[in-house]
Amino acid sequence: RAAVRDDARGPDPVAALASRCDHSVSVSGTARCGVAGRGPTRRDLWRALRATGAGRRRIGCRRARSVAAARMDRRRTRGRVRASELPRVTRSAAPPGIADGARRAACCAILSTLMTAAASLRAAPAADIVREGRATLTVEWGGASADLGQSGLLEWVRRSAAIVGGYYGDFPAEVAAIRVTTVDGDHVGAGHAFGSTPPHIEISVGRHVTADALRDDWVLVHEMIHLALPEVADEQNWLGEGLATYVEGIARVQAGNMSEAALWQEYLESMPKGLPQGDDRGLDRTHSWARTYWGGALYCLIADVRIREQTTNRKGLQDALRAISHRAGLWTRWPVQRIFATGDAATGTTVLHDLYMQMKDQPMAPDLGALWVDLGIRMNGGVVHFDDSARLAAVRRAITRRAAEASLLPRVAP
Repeated sequence: RAAVRDDARGPDPVAALASRCDHSVSVSGTARCGVAGRGPTRRDLWRALRATGAGRRRIGCRRARSVAAARMDRRRTRGRVRASELPRVTRSAAPPGIADGARRAACCAILSTLMTAAASLRAAPAADIVREGRATLTVEWGGASADLGQSGLLEWVRRSAAIVGGYYGDFPAEVAAIRVTTVDGDHVGAGHAFGSTPPHIEISVGRHVTADALRDDWVLVHEMIHLALPEVADEQNWLGEGLATYVEGIARVQAGNMSEAALWQEYLESMPKGLPQGDDRGLDRTHSWARTYWGGALYCLIADVRIREQTTNRKGLQDALRAISHRAGLWTRWPVQRIFATGDAATGTTVLHDLYMQMKDQPMAPDLGALWVDLGIRMNGGVVHFDDSARLAAVRRAITRRAAEASLLPRVAP
């Protein structure tokens, strides 16, 4: 998750693609809030490519349901012989002079053609079932076999589902499908979450990916988190992407899959990217990749700290998100005001609504330097140090502490 520079290994294909995007990939390289900017990481470029995908209506990895429905229709027809592929047979009588033997030969030729066509269709591998709490996840496979085998990839899916389920008290959807497609390479590729019924996720992974790379993966966790938030209007896409960006690391720390130091180092280095620039018009009106992902994550961080301050650390953003996920998910569509009202009711505050009013249509720039000092976080020589005597040190610790298991409230089934 540190900055990756491939000077010694030749040109980076991700960076090469980013250079061809219609939208420029702009990452600040200046020092802000006491933390030196570090230039674009692979993760930043990956997000930027998704934000500028050709033909997409929205920034990020959440697409319209019509696209999801088309994908599902194509999947339903996979493995079937299309009528257009069959030889045309008419019911007209045989021409005079054609003997019965010739007719039988013609029928045999047709049958042979049908059998050849059926044999040429590759049978899809059987799907596997993963259970996490009350959730049933159907894992479908595509592409060639991975070096780790399906068992290794299934362990990755189980671990990611457990991480997300731990943060929300239960997995966000009772039923979901995950399509894992293997491609050339040795790392986890892009993923997309779809608000179909049931919801599903599509993700690619390199055939030569290692177990260590899968243990350190954040992409599948990020996509699973999308299932916990209702579909929002295009103007508030920053909420879905920012929320997944903020929660993915905290959920991994709570599950023991990532260290606190690594999490706060990423925040120190990347949160400044979400600050408004000179031509910013607020989160609802500025749709650059930096404001969509890290601007949204910055909203979540500030909200989390304010909720904990106002409730003397009894409640946090996690309580608000659990309440929302128990009532809706990506397969439903809510106005953003309803999302904030539901979350605020769970914490007994109005933080989500009030902060949204501050940031939605004006360039609010919080003092991150002061925030890091209050939380007791500082960077020295590339290493993160914690000051447990800081004013909000208890808030910092509470954010990454594994919350008590939430009661299994009734859900709205997708």
